Amino acid sequence: MDRPSDLVLLASVLQEADDGAGDEIGLMLHTELRRWVYEQSPRNAVTFASTGGDGVHFSLLDAGTGISNDSPVVMTVPMADQPNRVVGANLRQFLALGRHSGFFILEQLQYGFAEMVEELESHRWEQDLSPVGRALLKRMADEFALVTWCDYGEELLALERTFADQFDIGD
Repeated sequence: MDRPSDLVLLASVLQEADDGAGDEIGLMLHTELRRWVYEQSPRNAVTFASTGGDGVHFSLLDAGTGISNDSPVVMTVPMADQPNRVVGANLRQFLALGRHSGFFILEQLQYGFAEMVEELESHRWEQDLSPVGRALLKRMADEFALVTWCDYGEELLALERTFADQFDIGD
């Protein structure tokens, strides 16, 4: 399966920063696109990255037109009661979601949505990142011309309304 061009660019940005840079921000890219074996993962999605903790991973959803730069991004948190959340209409919107916080902390959306939305909107998480992590997020923002989300809660809920019924979850 060919990697969408935005995913190729993201790999380049991470590689130029440092081999372990993805770990700094909770976005460790996988070498191949494939569905992870967690039963909670949508069957019509291929995983492109993980946070490195508790099986949390990010996938591109095939909503019937194949995998592309326009594929929605799904976060799967296997330990959560509601394991899947759409976190971007596409890769660029997903990257903008983690622009200030990194990506590891996003799993908290599945455990305390309102509280985590408030934290994301405060941009307080940026101060907890290492200098390497902050520099990498800035470089990603520049490379992809990322626009910071205005209303995290409403944007996330709108993504759910638009894409959640497109998950193929089953045994």
